[in-house]
Amino acid sequence: MTETMTKGFMGTILEVDLTSGAVEKYPVTRDLAEQFIGGQGIGAYLLYKYVSPDTDPLGPGNALIFNVGPLVNTAVPSGS
Repeated sequence: MTETMTKGFMGTILEVDLTSGAVEKYPVTRDLAEQFIGGQGIGAYLLYKYVSPDTDPLGPGNALIFNVGPLVNTAVPSGS
C-alpha cells in the first residue's frame, strides 16, 4: 500500500476529457480522503473543482462524475 492510498480507497482519480480523449491519473492523497470522506464527499469536491455555478447542465463544460465510497463491496449494510 502506497502512502497516497488509505484504507478503502484505490488511490487514483481518473480524469477523461471526452472532447479531446485525453486521460490523466491523479492520486487520492491521505489529506483528500480525510477531508472529504467517502464517495459523496470526494464527488462534491470534484464537482466544486471542475464546474462553475453558471455551467450549462447539459453543455460540454459540465462534468460527469462516477465514484464509489470506501465501503462498497463490504458487509456493511447500505455500503454500496
